[in-house]
Amino acid sequence: GADTPAPERLRAGINLGSWISQYQSRKEPHFDTRVRERDLEQIARWGMDHVRLPIDYDFFEEPGKPGVYREERL
Repeated sequence: GADTPAPERLRAGINLGSWISQYQSRKEPHFDTRVRERDLEQIARWGMDHVRLPIDYDFFEEPGKPGVYREERL
């Protein structure tokens, strides 16, 4: 009805994907700091209201064990 608030919608976003798979080593020291809070603040200042995060299963899964995830990387 008229008193029902409109659902929140994703209006404008940015893709942060594909950078994980571009590295030769999965032990790159900058993985913990690749996207920082200040980066997200800048994205918000640009008018974006969401980000699309990359998912690279080779980084998160145990080698040779599909579906078994490394807890420290989640």
